[in-house]
Amino acid sequence: MTEVTNPVAVTTTGVVTTADIFISLIRWVAGASSVAGEACTVTDNNGTVFFSSTSTGANFIDANRFDTTLPVRGINVTSLPHGTLYIYFR
Repeated sequence: MTEVTNPVAVTTTGVVTTADIFISLIRWVAGASSVAGEACTVTDNNGTVFFSSTSTGANFIDANRFDTTLPVRGINVTSLPHGTLYIYFR
């Protein structure tokens, strides 16, 4: 089994995991090269969006802390034009 660090740092689109996981926080740090209107989108295995954010420009940061951990079946980053997406799990 591959050891997973917490948080998971994602820099490209694609499947992060297909397993059941409980998420406590998602944070997108878009970075200096981000421009207004770029979007970061994360879905589960069924394509249901559980995080979506639109950049307002360079050095944009957005986060969603879930009051209770969010149970999801799989994580797929479908859009991540710039920066790093941090996924914190339980």
